Order: sequence, then C-alpha cells, then structure tokens
Amino acid sequence: MTGVRVTTPPEIPSQLDRPAAHRCTDAAERYHDEFGWACGALDGEVWIRLATGTGAAAVDQPLAGRLRDALHSAEVHSPIVECPGRPGYWIFLVAGPRTLEPPTRVACSAHGMTYRGASRLIDLPPTQSPSGELRWIDPPTPGVIFPDLDALLSALDALG
Repeated sequence: MTGVRVTTPPEIPSQLDRPAAHRCTDAAERYHDEFGWACGALDGEVWIRLATGTGAAAVDQPLAGRLRDALHSAEVHSPIVECPGRPGYWIFLVAGPRTLEPPTRVACSAHGMTYRGASRLIDLPPTQSPSGELRWIDPPTPGVIFPDLDALLSALDALG
C-alpha cells in the first residue's frame, strides 16, 4: 500500500469546549424554569426570545454604568447583561413595544441606545463571544417585572 496521509479538519473551538456547552444548556433550562423565559442553547451560546411586551436596550460603556447608577438611585432595577468588547456595552432587559414609534426611536438614537423588541433573540450569560464571556451585572429576580423603557430614557435625559 502506498503512503496515504489521513487528515482531519481542524476542530471548531466550540466543539472542544464541552463545559461551556453544558453551562449554556444548563443556563437555558434554569432561565426557563425560574423565569418562564423562552430560551435556547447551542455550543457556547444561550439566548432568550423576547416575549411580547419586552425588549432589550443596549448602551455602550461608560454611559451604561452611569445609567445603572441613576436607575438604582430611583429604585428602578433591570436585569443587565455585560457584553465585553471595544467598546463594551450592557443590555438592559425592559418592558417595551415590539417596534418603536418614531419619536422614541429618535430619543434612543440621541442617547446612543440600540433597542430590540419582542421576538428578537438576545444572548445571555454565559454565552461566549469573541471578546469574552457575557455575564450578569444585575441578574434577574423571579417575579420582578422589567422596568419600562421610558424609565431608561428618563434616566438618560437626566444624565444629560
């Protein structure tokens, strides 16, 4: 037999990182069991499909930290996900419409906020991104309702 070299394709990192895949599957199940969220997981990712009446507001750092402080001082609490990167940003889970009315869209843009409404998929911890693992800044609490998007916009207005 002549020399035949057998090669295998390079392995995909997400296939090698089985613990991350298990953590994501466990997290999706936990989010469903504790909060009733429609979640899914695959490899190193876990996500939520936003329900009707909910949304996700992404705010770049360092403004996101100032917004969180302003919300906390007003006794407003939202689950917040940190997404590492340059720039890093935080995702605030909120009560909000599926699509924004033009004035609200303009207000979000003026503050550098990106909004996604119901039925959109949003990554949750412990998803692995190219810049690192997503983590909770303020984790969700069972039975606590997300704050209204207007509360975030009012706090951003107050920050100037």
